[in-house]
Amino acid sequence: LWPVYLLVFSTVLMQTGLGAIDPLLMTEQWGYSKQDMGTNIFVGGMINLLVVIPLVGLIADRMDRLKMFSIGVVGVLVGQIAYYVFVQFVLPDRRPSIAQMIFFGQLMSAVGQFSTIAMQPLIYDYIPRDKMGTAQAGLNFVRSITRLLTLNGIGLWVTMY
Repeated sequence: LWPVYLLVFSTVLMQTGLGAIDPLLMTEQWGYSKQDMGTNIFVGGMINLLVVIPLVGLIADRMDRLKMFSIGVVGVLVGQIAYYVFVQFVLPDRRPSIAQMIFFGQLMSAVGQFSTIAMQPLIYDYIPRDKMGTAQAGLNFVRSITRLLTLNGIGLWVTMY
């Protein structure tokens, strides 16, 4: 079941983000209000619901799942790096606007949806029917440990930085 655990590990790394530190970045460092955060989440959610998910669903039926998953994982990595470079080196005040946050958020969300939609059926391609219970226990273990390590690692990095 190692290929399945690697799929789940890479997906959790993709979805973790900054965790609880993300609201602090927006409010304390960039100076946005909680209303601005809500606007960002609402607009992004509506775009996801009405545009991104149906479009990715149409593409999912016409593409190889492993290729689709790989494109998604690499795409999120490239998107995260591009957003970091954009904020750190392109913006003069290192403060993205709400529109820029929505744009990059939607870009990464679309690519993340691409891989997430491909992952679930891909898992069942690798798991024999009689190992589903064992596999699910292992998947939950890998998800939990990965989240624990990454979120605490982010907290330690911010504390030491």
